[in-house]
Amino acid sequence: MSDDQQPSIPGRDMIGADWLFPDPYKETADEQQVEAAMREAVEKMEALDAALAQVFRTKAGKLVWEWLWRKTIMEPTFRGDLGLDMGTAMGYAREGQNALIMEIYHRMERHKNG
Repeated sequence: MSDDQQPSIPGRDMIGADWLFPDPYKETADEQQVEAAMREAVEKMEALDAALAQVFRTKAGKLVWEWLWRKTIMEPTFRGDLGLDMGTAMGYAREGQNALIMEIYHRMERHKNG
């Protein structure tokens, strides 16, 4: 290596490794793309929140929501009469159902409360 050459840093010239050595003074399109993607994700989230609130605001929607709530959140997740293995498996499945209902609930609340 001659005196005018810089020592190479392993990985610096490899494709995909440039993120290891970012240029702090360089404005990147990546930041703009990330911001645009985040705005789009928020818009989609807000649209889904509004749609869920609208669906369950109707008379039929309220009836369905009350039924879903009673059949999931108000029911036990573990059933001892199924034995330890099946009862545990049923519990995991029931927790998944509960998680979905709670996500819908939180989305509707987020829409209602802004």
